[in-house]
Amino acid sequence: KASGTGAVIAAWSGLILAVIGWLVAAKIQSDEISVASLGTNEVMLSGNLIAILSSAIIHGVWSIFIDPQDYDFSELDAKISLVEEDMRGLTEEEKDPHALAKAERWITRRGYVLTLILVVIWPLLSVPAGVFTQSYFA
Repeated sequence: KASGTGAVIAAWSGLILAVIGWLVAAKIQSDEISVASLGTNEVMLSGNLIAILSSAIIHGVWSIFIDPQDYDFSELDAKISLVEEDMRGLTEEEKDPHALAKAERWITRRGYVLTLILVVIWPLLSVPAGVFTQSYFA
């Protein structure tokens, strides 16, 4: 079971190890540390893999051996109240099924219209431009 402390320690230590690995890989591959050597695919891949894998390993080890969290989630289920069931602070007018149905129609229609504009109409209007050039955006 995951430890919150382990997650924080793993994230920070993974970052530190990744930066060290990134710099060392650039030095090994190019005999120098420069923008060009840091930007090669192999060097960036090594830094990213070190970040992901070291964080996972550190978090796993920390959570299993150092600070295991034995939380009983059935306790959480028994004590949590759903937001959908909480009607405090609502007037009788706001609880009216007819008004709620009207509000749902209003927001649904606008959602569909906005989706149509952003996904279909706007891209279609950009087709006549062809290939975008820098002057197209200026």
